[in-house]
Amino acid sequence: MRIGFASDLHIPNSDIHKIGNMIVESSVDILVLVGDVVNLPDDASLRKLAKFLDKYSPNRIIAVLGNHEHYMSKRMREKGRNSIDAVNRVKRFYKDTGIILLDQTTRPYRVGRVSLAGCVGWYDYSLAPPGYTDKDFEACNPFGYSLKEVETCEKKAYWFNCPKWWRRDCLLISLPFPHHEYVVRCMNLVSEQLSNSSGDKIVVYHHVPNQYILEYTGTDKDFDLAYAGSNLLDNPIREHNVKLVVYGHVHNHSNKRITEIKGVLYGNAYPLYKKNPGLLVYDFQSSSDVFFVYNKQRR
Repeated sequence: MRIGFASDLHIPNSDIHKIGNMIVESSVDILVLVGDVVNLPDDASLRKLAKFLDKYSPNRIIAVLGNHEHYMSKRMREKGRNSIDAVNRVKRFYKDTGIILLDQTTRPYRVGRVSLAGCVGWYDYSLAPPGYTDKDFEACNPFGYSLKEVETCEKKAYWFNCPKWWRRDCLLISLPFPHHEYVVRCMNLVSEQLSNSSGDKIVVYHHVPNQYILEYTGTDKDFDLAYAGSNLLDNPIREHNVKLVVYGHVHNHSNKRITEIKGVLYGNAYPLYKKNPGLLVYDFQSSSDVFFVYNKQRR
């Protein structure tokens, strides 16, 4: 029995069939989607996701949400909707296709001696290096541009042509509660799931639960790590003797594909990880300590 983990598919993208082949070649029995499965949770992207899963995935699929599942379309923004409306569309899709979403259950998913717990995780700006302010975080850039200027640039030139660098979450995500509260909600949910767990415990977050996973460059690019996750998410992991934590979101911006911190393994589920591409797989029938990717590199 093998559990495969894949994050940040960002459907549609040009590498999606490459990732699909990784899933097939790894011969996993269960696939866990670690958030950001689609770039935008609109009908067209969800239809493409359904076709992808029909072609490449095993019968059992588990998922957690990502920040992209919270992105609002232009029409939603114009109507004054919020990101929970976007999430509800994804939840309906998962329910209709038989995908188990860990974000909406207080009990873990159990298979054999493994208990899977998890949720989106979210961010509270605490993983950013010092020197930035709440005003910078709320405008999603450290260069003094207002959110209105960012929005104007998006409309005229699309985001990658805007002056310097900024993050789109400020435009496309609107929560009816503070970001910090979302982190606490997720932390409490995972703690409750783990309280109902037994055997080998695996936690799946889209966001990063420990700052020591991250790769800090000492440049302005590190500002983006404000949106990477929160150390608070590590609290349930330490309280409940978790064996493995799987995360996504940061793509290549982690120190290693698999990092051990105080006896817990943290695995980056991004299939196209530059230093070690492939699908992260947990083989719990041959040995509970085997973690590897489909290209035979093992930990």
